[in-house]
Amino acid sequence: MPLFGPKAELDLVQSAVFTDPQDHSPWVYLRCLLARASPPPRVIGVHVDVEDGAVSVTFSRAVGTPPQLTLQSRPLTPWSSAQCRGRPSHTWLCPLPEDLATPTAEQEPIRAVWSHGSAHGEVTLSPKGGKEAWWAESIVPQELFWPEVDVAERAVLEELLGACRELLELEPHSRGCLLTLLLLLAATDPLGHEEEMRRCLRALQEADPLRIGFVADMASRAELALALLREGAEPEELHLPEKGLTSLPLLERLGCVTLLDLRGNGLQGLPQTLGAMRRLQVLDVSRNQIATLQGVPPLPRLRELRLDGNPISHAPALAPLAAFPRLSVLGLAETPLATAPDASSRLAELLPRVTVLLS
Repeated sequence: MPLFGPKAELDLVQSAVFTDPQDHSPWVYLRCLLARASPPPRVIGVHVDVEDGAVSVTFSRAVGTPPQLTLQSRPLTPWSSAQCRGRPSHTWLCPLPEDLATPTAEQEPIRAVWSHGSAHGEVTLSPKGGKEAWWAESIVPQELFWPEVDVAERAVLEELLGACRELLELEPHSRGCLLTLLLLLAATDPLGHEEEMRRCLRALQEADPLRIGFVADMASRAELALALLREGAEPEELHLPEKGLTSLPLLERLGCVTLLDLRGNGLQGLPQTLGAMRRLQVLDVSRNQIATLQGVPPLPRLRELRLDGNPISHAPALAPLAAFPRLSVLGLAETPLATAPDASSRLAELLPRVTVLLS
């Protein structure tokens, strides 16, 4: 909803929130006033894997139908989801035609034209090392945190930011104020406001204990977004140990990452959106709360997976790993399964080509 008569409208809302900071209605109205409808899904990454003969296309949000894509003027088909069939997916896969996987083609920039519904675009993929080529969209900071924000004038956001800070001095436990302040901090200068955002999240957890899971997921999104902003659009490695992560949003933005370090967090599982990470080679999720890998899609380049210190007690919980074509090292030290008397034989039967480290 666009702002109309912005000064009068904002004065009205500020008057309402100062009158009763614990009333959520004015805060919801304020966030709606600053927002727009969610932007339509668009392609944010294209990856051509010459070695495996596959093309992957990643969208800004999950879509239920595949894209229409041409490479070097060749339409590609058929497409399949990188996640569970029948569900919307961030990432879609297609075999690469043999004539596009030749040494001549891989040394030249690859032109890709895509469309999905009414959205369309054209990008140029740059070859990397002779075996792959990719394109990744530049990151817009506010889209990582609050993609619906629709106020172009920074002064408007800064004025609201100051009002929220002033109100928190009087009402430090106002949940609506804390949430709105967090979004405004992220929408204006997330890296400059990094520590204030963390303080805001901690205060929000204390003020809203009944929604601690929601706040924890917001904190996880903030940590991943901040790491992405620090590293840029195409990071090779991403290190997020002991950040208190309980979920893994924004994985669709990590298509270029080859090493992901998530040690010592609070993850209870790995999401299907992990399928967007087609280049991932090393994944360390030691000392989390992961008990099973059911539902995790195969990762074509993953060669080392560390699950040490997780509550994995049965070999069938690792069955999806049998579909990982390059997995060669699996760490299971300090897990209940590592002390089971038949662990070695069961794992050798399940994963005959994988070196399993039980200690």
